Amino acid sequence: MSKKIDKITTANAPEEATPVETAFAGEALGFQGGEIRMVPIDQIDISNDQYMFRLDLRTGPLERSLRTHGLQVPVILKARGRGERVYQIISGFRRITAASRLGWKEIGAVVRNDLGNDEDAFKAAVLENTSRKTYSDIDRALVIFEYRARGLGEGDDVPMEVLGVTKRQQRNLLSLLQLPKAVQKAIDDPEQVFSATHGLALKQLASKYEKLNFGLWVKAVNKDELSVAKLKRAVNKEFGQKTAESFSGLFRDSDTDFEKGVVRFSPVKVDVGKMSDEEKVKLRGELEAVLGLLG
Repeated sequence: MSKKIDKITTANAPEEATPVETAFAGEALGFQGGEIRMVPIDQIDISNDQYMFRLDLRTGPLERSLRTHGLQVPVILKARGRGERVYQIISGFRRITAASRLGWKEIGAVVRNDLGNDEDAFKAAVLENTSRKTYSDIDRALVIFEYRARGLGEGDDVPMEVLGVTKRQQRNLLSLLQLPKAVQKAIDDPEQVFSATHGLALKQLASKYEKLNFGLWVKAVNKDELSVAKLKRAVNKEFGQKTAESFSGLFRDSDTDFEKGVVRFSPVKVDVGKMSDEEKVKLRGELEAVLGLLG
């Protein structure tokens, strides 16, 4: 089972939009302000990733779609002057990369001449991908991070019209970038059950359980298709068992009386190699107490 719902924001969409969606996106994004043309791929500067907000391009499924159905949505480019590489990518890194790998010589593009500054280009890139619902939660987190890092707009929050998420959602999304990279990749991969809400749950649990192993729990979620609630219960149970197995002492308090020289030992397992410093101190003190009784 792959993840079907983008828990923090909206539902994930197919790799390519339908022709109806294409027409809608074109109107919504103001394609009338640009010129639609076929552009040679060797004139596009693919190495310039100024407006790429992706953790992983993952072009495999898209290559299959392009091979079967062709390009459904034109990419967005910006002419940047004279030279060999005269076009900069505003939106369409995955489509252009996939087309290049398929050996295409040219690609359908909207060449925008109305993007006068970084903020305009930034918004155009985000709006195009948001309208087609191609951003994962990690991608959205990267958008928010970059928007703030570049000092665009006013204040610390991305305007709703740019990304379509609330301030609270923005905070949750940004917190995903504090997770280990392997966990971020699991969230970003649509073929894995592990989602953004699983990641947020593990992040919260990690503040409670210092020795929590993220990688093991990502595997557990994918293997057993654990919901977030089941994940929380499993983690709490696991660490609850470990706490119960920790060293609690050699003696039964109810039957031990050192003044009378009576000691009742508890059936306790002692694994010195796994004991904390505090547990070792406690064990040493209790053993010394017994030796003291022996004289």
